[in-house]
Amino acid sequence: MILDPYIQKLIRERMACDLSRPSQFDALALDIEARTGERIGVNTLKRLFGLLPEVKPTESTFQTIARYLGYGSWRLLCKSAAGKNSEIDGDNGALYPPDLPANTRITVNYEPRRHVVLTTMSDGFCRVEEVSGGKLMVGDMLDVPMIVTSQPFIVRRLFRQGKDIGSYTGGIEGGITLIHLNS
Repeated sequence: MILDPYIQKLIRERMACDLSRPSQFDALALDIEARTGERIGVNTLKRLFGLLPEVKPTESTFQTIARYLGYGSWRLLCKSAAGKNSEIDGDNGALYPPDLPANTRITVNYEPRRHVVLTTMSDGFCRVEEVSGGKLMVGDMLDVPMIVTSQPFIVRRLFRQGKDIGSYTGGIEGGITLIHLNS
């Protein structure tokens, strides 16, 4: 499970950093332990931010995150976050490709000077139509749960010529600079 973008934003604000480097996740794990007395592993935190393959965290992990953010329970935190997710022009600039109609074209730019045009597919995947720079290739099929401005471009699974070649993260240092839906 990847944390809701709003909850990710709250954690970043609490840490006063963008959580784009491994050392920042080490610091987050220590800060959580210092503030709550509970430990969440660095890899678990990276999974919750979509930087490593997903697994289902334990209920105690969610409760610890809620306490870290000053909420009495995970349920209250989720209730607070409900309705705070935004569309492309909202506060966090989030876009959810699996929720878009098939054949929607999405342009994504991210640092350092990468440009990708995707087309949504009926199975929830995105196909790379155009690419400039980076390791992605035209024809790659991407499992992209969400695209968020100022955050890394996270691909859960990348299929190239029918073969699952793993996850992909782009824009780790500068994040996504542009998301545009093409008509």
